[in-house]
Amino acid sequence: MNIPEHIITCLAEEGVEVSLELSKVAHKANRFGCEDRNVLNPTGPTNAERLVAELNDLLAVADMLAENGVIPHTWRDPAAQIAKREKVLKFMRYAEGTGALVC
Repeated sequence: MNIPEHIITCLAEEGVEVSLELSKVAHKANRFGCEDRNVLNPTGPTNAERLVAELNDLLAVADMLAENGVIPHTWRDPAAQIAKREKVLKFMRYAEGTGALVC
């Protein structure tokens, strides 16, 4: 295994964590609040801090892919991010219209 392959494997692992851990933390933040802490670890990080940590882990690995020439250094695409924001907002308006989202 070479360095790019190792980093791609790390990306796959982070993808699983985003799918599982970030999803779990997001649900806990939604249920108990962003400033809540794990009842079994009351001095540990808040749900918001746990979300930030998981997102930073994913972005760090993505940056490492760019640093090692696996993806372009210009991988962050503001236009794609704007398009995603618009899509999320579109479906938020739809959810509001159905009564599933209260603003």
